[in-house]
Amino acid sequence: MNKKISIIIIITIAFTLLLSACATKPIVYYFSCNEQQPEIIDTYISQAFKNMGYDTEKDSMLQHHFIGVKKMKVTNTKKGVVGEGVVMMVKFHFDGTNSEITQYYFTELKGKRSYKAFNKEQLAQYGNDVKIFQEKMQFYCNPQFKGR
Repeated sequence: MNKKISIIIIITIAFTLLLSACATKPIVYYFSCNEQQPEIIDTYISQAFKNMGYDTEKDSMLQHHFIGVKKMKVTNTKKGVVGEGVVMMVKFHFDGTNSEITQYYFTELKGKRSYKAFNKEQLAQYGNDVKIFQEKMQFYCNPQFKGR
């Protein structure tokens, strides 16, 4: 009896690992911001997001991590109001490593968000936002930029 249970557990774990390995993973994009002062980025990042139609949320748990949120659709359902949109998570590194951008599609119900990697259609529709953001970061991350 114990042997059957052990085999079932092993098969379940193997199947779960296989599914997680096959799951769509978001693309991580990189850019350099090593020569800029962190205070400049903290001050002006909201403006960069705002110019692209995103609202900015500071990730309060981590320093120099920001979340840009672009709400696309709101639908009333029996469960409540469901919001859908795009999230751009940006992690700035000033220690010599590249900064990171990761995009997700999200749904929100009753204040709780569920994030998913883009499918091909969403990537084609919203993926260009990352390129635009990277171009903006060439301006903001330039060490000659000290604010306006």
